[in-house]
Amino acid sequence: MRWQTVCVCIFLMCGTAIANKGVWQGGIRGGLMHPYTELKDEMGATGSGFVRVGVHRFWFVELGAGYGRFDGNGYGTDLWMGETRVLFQTSIRKWIHPIVFWGLGAARHSIHQLPAVFTNGSDTSGWVMTIPVGIGVQLPFNGVTRLELISGYTYTYRDDLNGAVLKKGNDTFFNWTIGLTFGRFGNKKKSVTPPRSAPVPVSDNPDDDGDGLTDQEELNFYNTNPDQKDSDGDGLGDYDEVRRYFTNPNALDSDGDGLRDDEEVVVYKTSPHIADTDGDGLPDGLEVTKYRTDPTVVDTDGDGVKDGDEVFRGTDPLAK
Repeated sequence: MRWQTVCVCIFLMCGTAIANKGVWQGGIRGGLMHPYTELKDEMGATGSGFVRVGVHRFWFVELGAGYGRFDGNGYGTDLWMGETRVLFQTSIRKWIHPIVFWGLGAARHSIHQLPAVFTNGSDTSGWVMTIPVGIGVQLPFNGVTRLELISGYTYTYRDDLNGAVLKKGNDTFFNWTIGLTFGRFGNKKKSVTPPRSAPVPVSDNPDDDGDGLTDQEELNFYNTNPDQKDSDGDGLGDYDEVRRYFTNPNALDSDGDGLRDDEEVVVYKTSPHIADTDGDGLPDGLEVTKYRTDPTVVDTDGDGVKDGDEVFRGTDPLAK
C-alpha cells in the first residue's frame, strides 16, 4: 500500500538522521489510553519505549514502539504501535521544559473480544496508519534524567478497530502517560565566533558561574564561558539569551542593528532578532542614536509618512 511505503521511507530517513547526530535521548513511558469510537469505550493501558536525537537547537526526531489496550463495553483490541515523532522542546524556566509533537506511525491491531454488534466484513486483525499529536512537559531530576508527562491524541485510518462500523468516522484514541527520559539535554548551536585556542576546564561544580546553564552545555553546545554569567558582556545572562530571548550569547548585538541585546530587550523594547523592528526602513540603532525616532513606531510624528521615507526625502521625521 502507498501509506506503508511512506512510513518505511520516513523511518529510513529518521534512522539516517540519528546515525549522523550525537545528541541522544531515550526512555520509557506508560499510562492510560481511552478509545473514541461509536461504541461505549472504557479506559485501557498503554506503554512504550523510545529513542530520540537532536537535529537542531530545539528540534528532535523520536522513534518509538509500544503496546496499547483498546477497550470498551463488549470489545477488546490489542494495538502494537510504532511511531516517528517530530518534537519541539524549549524551556520556560530552568525546571520547566514544554514539548509539542506531531508525527506519523503504524499499528497492528488484533481483536481478542468481538462486540455484540460486530460488523460483517470487519478485519479482526490488520495494519493501520496513525497520526499522533500532543503536548507535554519535562521536569529535570538531575543532569541526565527527566520526568516526562505527555498528553496525546492519535487519529487512525480505520473505522473497525473495535469490530464495529456503525457510523461514519474513523476510530481514534487519547492517551496520558508518565515516563523517564535519559540522555543529553539541549542541542549544539552553531557558533558565530572562532573556537577557543584552549579548552576551558570543567570543575566538579556543574554550573560554576551560576547562570543556569551547566558547564557542559556552555562548553559543548553554546561555546560560552562557563566562568562568566554574561559571556559577551551585553547585559543579558547566558541563560536568558539562549533559553528566553533566543539571542546569540557570544555577540553584543545579535541582529547587527547598532543596539546591544540588553538595550533592545530592556530599554527600547525592540526585537533583538530584527534590525528594523517597526519596518519603517530605518535600523533600530539609527532611529535611537541619530534620528531620535521611535524604533517601535512606523511613523513617529504621525504625519502619514514612514520615518524611513522622511529621512530619504530629507524631511524631519519628528515634525508633521
